[in-house]
Amino acid sequence: MNARIYHAHAIVTYGKPIEVREQTLIRQVFPGYEIVDPGLYEENEEKLLGGMDYCKKLVESCDALAYSRIQGKVTAGVGAEVEHALALGKQVYELVGNGVRQVFEPPSYVSREETRKLYVEWMMENL
Repeated sequence: MNARIYHAHAIVTYGKPIEVREQTLIRQVFPGYEIVDPGLYEENEEKLLGGMDYCKKLVESCDALAYSRIQGKVTAGVGAEVEHALALGKQVYELVGNGVRQVFEPPSYVSREETRKLYVEWMMENL
């Protein structure tokens, strides 16, 4: 079975060019890893019903996690996924520029309300 890496990123970036760039970087840095993209599960009934619990199960099924920020901040969902992966002893990497850096402590992240505001800002800048 191939190693799997979970790509934790903001919902607003699902299917956008930034997601493609990030996944290209993940493939370059982690050749041979299968990328688990939560955006591909948006229509999945289990995810619709389970939300973050479903995403945490996806994280559990992976060997590592790679995450990104938007507007320089970690969103609430990504932060929870990173915390979960670290608590499970998984390797966690932050996508930074054209590279990655391994992290050993959860990053601080914004609340769900602040996350929603970030989504609006990001969408206004990336229309």
